[in-house]
Amino acid sequence: GPPGTGKTMIAAALANDSGQNCLEVDFSTLLGSLVGQTEKSIAKLKECAMSNAPCQIICDEIDQKIRRGEGGQDSGGGGAVENRLFSSVLELVESLKDYGVTWHFMTNRPEILDEAFMSRMTTVIPLLPAESDEARADVLSRIVARFKGTLSSEAALTFAGRMTNWSGRDIEHVVTDAMATAEDDDMTLEQAMDETITYRRVKVLDVKTMVAQALDYCKDTRHVPAKYRDVVAQADEPKPTQTKRMGRVT
Repeated sequence: GPPGTGKTMIAAALANDSGQNCLEVDFSTLLGSLVGQTEKSIAKLKECAMSNAPCQIICDEIDQKIRRGEGGQDSGGGGAVENRLFSSVLELVESLKDYGVTWHFMTNRPEILDEAFMSRMTTVIPLLPAESDEARADVLSRIVARFKGTLSSEAALTFAGRMTNWSGRDIEHVVTDAMATAEDDDMTLEQAMDETITYRRVKVLDVKTMVAQALDYCKDTRHVPAKYRDVVAQADEPKPTQTKRMGRVT
């Protein structure tokens, strides 16, 4: 799902509720320029996972951390080092299946992940932005409270109505900017929020695209919010074939 929808937070909560050990892994730190160095780092990770099993492993922004090199789907290209890491990670995921290791991979760009990687995911869960003004107001109020600020419920609801299709990350940026403005310009937080929302530019189209991609890659419609299930069902319907008439040119 889009940034700011709680992907990392939910993964951490799931790991915590499981009562198992939890590891956080950044695969980009395992890359080695020397032959065999990447494989050695992966072997250490495997040993660590097995010694902590059963355990949960959290891997954030996976689309930026592992990717196939040249010849892969990523238009950015890559090289032998990336290929070694990619292959090693796939082997690692497979080898730990029987040891009670649960992986949590987060991304807002599933479309650039390699099909070989995606095929190993047993569950794909779309995490989407708040859908109603009330839900966005709740998100806004919680973010404000996290930064030690206060906002009336009426103001939060009003501002939420002006941030339709904004991601949680966009809302957080508005709050931090507004708090700085309120302090610098001797304004109330509500005044600063009103000004910041008015002039803030967000890429709403990007959020809508990320929502569509999250729904498209979901393998189980039970994980899809009810309002989107018809959309997913329509996308799964076979497209009618068109018969082209061939003309004769003389």
